[in-house]
Amino acid sequence: MQKNIFELLTECATNDRLDSIAFNNEGFRQSQEEIEKASREVQAHGFSDEQDQLIDCLVSAHALQEYRYIRLAYQQGFKDCSSLLQEIGLLK
Repeated sequence: MQKNIFELLTECATNDRLDSIAFNNEGFRQSQEEIEKASREVQAHGFSDEQDQLIDCLVSAHALQEYRYIRLAYQQGFKDCSSLLQEIGLLK
């Protein structure tokens, strides 16, 4: 599937660039530490393999949804910026 320029910009901005911004953000780093702590607690609980798989499926589904939400939010922000620039006459 060939990607248009909008998709390519979204990929670039929401992958490498956003990762760099996020990992330099104190709040993001704190939430990452909370996730790692919760993960260690889940692993220490001693769930069965089947329970581990169910938990992994749930977490993966949430992560995928979050990824898609971030992409949509970025694209909508891009469109809003374009509309604003058109409205104030800086873009035709």
